[in-house]
Amino acid sequence: MKKEIWKDIITWHKGKKYDYTGLYQVSDMGNVRSLDTVKIITRCNKKYKRKFYGKILAPIKIKANYRYINLTKNGEMKSFYIHHLVLNAFVGKRPKGLFCKHKNKINHDNRLENLSWDEWQARDTSSKKASREQIAQIKDLLCDGIKPSIIANYTGASIHIIRRIRHNAECPYQKAVPWPNKPKNFWRQLSYTEHGLKSPCKVYKLSKQDIIDIKELIYRSRKTMDLDLTTIADLYNVDLSLISKINNNKRYKNVGRKL
Repeated sequence: MKKEIWKDIITWHKGKKYDYTGLYQVSDMGNVRSLDTVKIITRCNKKYKRKFYGKILAPIKIKANYRYINLTKNGEMKSFYIHHLVLNAFVGKRPKGLFCKHKNKINHDNRLENLSWDEWQARDTSSKKASREQIAQIKDLLCDGIKPSIIANYTGASIHIIRRIRHNAECPYQKAVPWPNKPKNFWRQLSYTEHGLKSPCKVYKLSKQDIIDIKELIYRSRKTMDLDLTTIADLYNVDLSLISKINNNKRYKNVGRKL
């Protein structure tokens, strides 16, 4: 098993050098830890020495799945990307005109072997932007009550775009495409099997938005009786027992509406 190598954190941000020697270290596996420190604490006009033991710090996740960490020195806290800390410690200061590259394109994989200083590569956003034909198809399928994840499989568009359209958070480009002349029945969602699609493997972990939608469907089905728990389980491709627990407030009590 490969031994994890640790180095003191010396990094640069916007041309300024930050030295955390003796306070924090970063490893070639992308981990950050604090070191044992002794601080002078004043209580009742008396000074005491108190030892603080070091530990592995939990990284913070942000947009695009990058990870950053907060470091404190002399009462001043600064935030740094972990991939920058790794490269600055093990490779050196970033050369001018180069940027950090994740070789396997997994932004939270901050192992040294996965990182390098490289030339900037513009992201290909053309494939992520839905065409007018796709948006028209998305709006038509939403009106039929089809689940956003199924629409994403049909149209190839991003599920985030579909959800924004569904929740009336369209950008001007998307608003320019008119809705079809039929009622918007967003909550009568059809399952995979109702559309002749092969259901994928069972999902055992639901997202927060899925739980909110499931509770909304359960609440509406109690009034209209047009959906049962089995249909909802098939719709979200989960076990019926999980839907029953949500219905009986035995799971996810603090997410979404109260049932």
